[in-house]
Amino acid sequence: MHYLYILKSAVSGKFYVGETNNLDRRLCDHSKQRTAFGKRNAEIKIVFKKTYENRSKARKAELWIKKKKSHSFIEKLIQGNRIIPLSRM
Repeated sequence: MHYLYILKSAVSGKFYVGETNNLDRRLCDHSKQRTAFGKRNAEIKIVFKKTYENRSKARKAELWIKKKKSHSFIEKLIQGNRIIPLSRM
């Protein structure tokens, strides 16, 4: 089981898109500033997560979102106004 997740900093408003097979551990790494995003951004919270059956699909979804390079696109995805197309995964 793999997860696609999006974090948001309450201070900077920046998003982080990632994938992992252990969501709890990865969130702990971010909150304890063991990641570059965690070190540069305060008050991080998870705002989106989706489960995938394997790393390949989670990674493809992650790259698809990152390719958009759009703050507003990620906000719409979080709000449920955008979907991640399964046919591309």
